[in-house]
Amino acid sequence: MLDLNTLLESKFGEYELGLWLAGPNAMYNYGTAEDKRERHRQGVTMLEYFGILPQRENLPNCPRCQSEMRAGIDNSRVLGWRIICTGGHIYQPTNNTYVEQVLLKVVGADMVVWAIRCFLEEVPMKEFMEYTGITTHTAVAWYRYARDVMVKIAAHDYDRIGGPNDVVEVDESHIFRRKYNRGRLVTWEHVWVVGGVSRTTRRVFAVIVPRRTAQVLRDVLVYHVDLRTHLCTDQWAGYRTIHQTFRNGHTTVNHSTNFVEPVRMQDPLWVPVGRFTEACLDNRMRGPPPEDGLVPFRSHTQTIERCWRDLKQQIGNGKKVDYASDYVGEIM
Repeated sequence: MLDLNTLLESKFGEYELGLWLAGPNAMYNYGTAEDKRERHRQGVTMLEYFGILPQRENLPNCPRCQSEMRAGIDNSRVLGWRIICTGGHIYQPTNNTYVEQVLLKVVGADMVVWAIRCFLEEVPMKEFMEYTGITTHTAVAWYRYARDVMVKIAAHDYDRIGGPNDVVEVDESHIFRRKYNRGRLVTWEHVWVVGGVSRTTRRVFAVIVPRRTAQVLRDVLVYHVDLRTHLCTDQWAGYRTIHQTFRNGHTTVNHSTNFVEPVRMQDPLWVPVGRFTEACLDNRMRGPPPEDGLVPFRSHTQTIERCWRDLKQQIGNGKKVDYASDYVGEIM
């Protein structure tokens, strides 16, 4: 994968890049008004390059009348142009984009690039504030806005994971408990997240649920996982009848005794070649198969459990379901 700095410098040049992506110790709001306008211009170029803003020479057809659209000059707008179709419909270039709710004239396109870059590189909030000179409230709002966009992308572009030759690890994890005060009574509601990961593609789904009953688990899995998929789960009672829906196999692991089934000191399950993709098999098995045409397979949920560990570290002490759902969208 190409390093981000290498990509930016190869496209925009080291000198120009330094105008608005200065080093960590540089003040963001430096330079004259002309310097700031130049950084904004380069920020717009960057957003257009990555498709966050539309490019004037490559506009789609009008979503209302399917007519051809073109760019028209409009100096009253921060980008200096707008989109006009032959049918007379007018759009702003920021419509339905990441920056639609951002006041670019006040914030500057370079600030948007800074925020995106810091979020994607998981820059700590304190450092992000030092880079940009913004307040804690603004920094938190930027990061949460990015997570909200991720939630929308995950929901809009979602496609079921798994398939006939794939294995999906499914597990549920307890996030926290919500408390409701009613008179002298205190009622606790457990908040769970149910998710799965494809061993072939490493694509993940995750959903916050109030309960982990058999019906809830079945509905979640039917929506997110291809019905031709082989499932690996723990031995929670809610999965006992899931084989009636997912008929391509369902293996379990007993977490009270081990984390892999069969355990490492025992022979694996031998399945026919082509039953699963290479990524689904036990690649640590070095012994010969009992007969030709067989490959080793073991059931475990370690991959999805690793996702839960990362999720809980990111959520931290947050105790709101909406707050947690932002991080679930980020994982997806």
